[in-house]
Amino acid sequence: MPEAAIVTKFVLVEADPNESYALRSYLGSGAQGSVNVVERRADGVKLVLKENDVSKMGASSFERACGEVVNLALAINHGNIIRFHEAWISVAEHGGAHASFRIVVAAADQTEGGGLEWRTAADILELNRGGRCKVKLCIVMDYADGGTLGHQIKLARESGCPISESRIILWIGHMALGLMHLHSRGILHRDLKTANIFLTPAGCIKIGDFGISKLIIDTDDGLAHTTTGTPLYMSPEILRGEAYGYASDVWGLGCVLVELMTLEYAFKADSFPQLYLNIEQVKLANALPDAYSPELRALVPRLLTRDERERITLLGLLQEPVIKHAISKWILSVVHAPPRA
Repeated sequence: MPEAAIVTKFVLVEADPNESYALRSYLGSGAQGSVNVVERRADGVKLVLKENDVSKMGASSFERACGEVVNLALAINHGNIIRFHEAWISVAEHGGAHASFRIVVAAADQTEGGGLEWRTAADILELNRGGRCKVKLCIVMDYADGGTLGHQIKLARESGCPISESRIILWIGHMALGLMHLHSRGILHRDLKTANIFLTPAGCIKIGDFGISKLIIDTDDGLAHTTTGTPLYMSPEILRGEAYGYASDVWGLGCVLVELMTLEYAFKADSFPQLYLNIEQVKLANALPDAYSPELRALVPRLLTRDERERITLLGLLQEPVIKHAISKWILSVVHAPPRA
């Protein structure tokens, strides 16, 4: 008997969840919203509040946007994943009433109860009929204030000082652990890139940005079929328009490894057709620097293997001596570290 699908449900709440947080600093914005650092008033912990304007979305787009909440909630409790705290929908009439609906991740067949006022996605959209409201999707997540790998690469390129092999190996090991956790929860990230990989001040990797991640445990064949992601990091099978699985995230990890070593994108071209050919032929934009060990350089062709069936698995990667030794050493350092005050 198949497992029940995982969905988002909406519960009306009396207090505005936004009041639980104090704005501290601006991180960035996109076409649909903004990202800010906030402080939780209850304990002073700094977190990230991501707000997306979903006022003009139809039902299918709205449900896809809420899908990030599903994937974040399913990926909780892993040290190499940006941790999800809570999410809600804010509905504010222009110059008028305001209502908030906490997002709850549940099985599709879960019965409503406990005196809660449940709403469906259609109910939320109905409140905005005629465009009279401002509707925002708000998501609170961990704040990894060590920046992104993309920023680390930019600093290394500007200073002319390459990233050390020991750091690269540890980061790749952390990413592999995080991806394995996602895959074990049936989540395919689909947009692994240096801008979506964050660092803590202690140097621990945290994978984030699940905006286009895909929950594939409910698909008939356990594969994804839509072409999405950042073209520079897309696997050959995605570019061919074929069904793809977890191995496509392994390809993305290979692209990140090359970028950490060369400080440039793994694949570059002046046009999309040429980019497609370069990826299909696994034609790297730059040679791997000889300064890195043969063991590290040898991982690149195993990650960037054209045939996804021949691509190294994440478990296989973690069992490679160069990665296994670094991760084991890191685990011991964490275990034996003095307790925090």
